[in-house]
Amino acid sequence: MSSENRNDNQNHGSAVARLALYVLATIVISSVLLILNVGVVYAVFASIASRTLSGDSARYVGQFVLFTGPFLLLFPEWLLYDLLVSPRRHKHK
Repeated sequence: MSSENRNDNQNHGSAVARLALYVLATIVISSVLLILNVGVVYAVFASIASRTLSGDSARYVGQFVLFTGPFLLLFPEWLLYDLLVSPRRHKHK
């Protein structure tokens, strides 16, 4: 095997390792954000629901909000992260 092929294999392995680390970091950060988002959504929903909803409707709406709310909050959180990091990333090019 020539040294050029060996370098290509090392570069490929390095790229795969960096991609795997990036995917793992994204999963871990998203999981932490989801856990925090559940607390935020629960607190906001509990304060609003106690004044506006009653009985079964509060339970059904609460299940829906607590299931979808934390997930939907991930989009603006990652967008905000991208907006904060992108200018620094593009500055070095």
